[in-house]
Amino acid sequence: MKISTSHAASARTDLVTFRFRGAAPTCTAAYVPRSELIADPSGQRLFVPGRSFVKVTCHPATAHNEQGQPTAPGNLFSLRTTNIIKIKLGGDFEAVLTYFVGLRQRQPAPPVHPTVNTQGNTVVVGIPTR
Repeated sequence: MKISTSHAASARTDLVTFRFRGAAPTCTAAYVPRSELIADPSGQRLFVPGRSFVKVTCHPATAHNEQGQPTAPGNLFSLRTTNIIKIKLGGDFEAVLTYFVGLRQRQPAPPVHPTVNTQGNTVVVGIPTR
């Protein structure tokens, strides 16, 4: 799997693109408090820099091959966005893949939320900026 970031200025949105080797899994994205930055399955707290956080969960998906070797990045620092600071692997257990996205800006008030769009082997998570 490959992960990239970009900024869509006209939409005022930062984008996180996940490209999978096969068909894209089902993914969700939601703002979470710092207290929910927990590694799966260890239960250890994770440090992700940021003022707010988005949790991206995909299933069935893995970030390793049959030999246990990583097939996806564990940490990614974003240089081409306005809001994303870091993307960190939070879990790769029992076909559930979790990433946490640390953001520079505070979480916007509801009803603003991240979006998830899937096409073929690609999942794009849109994170609103101000």
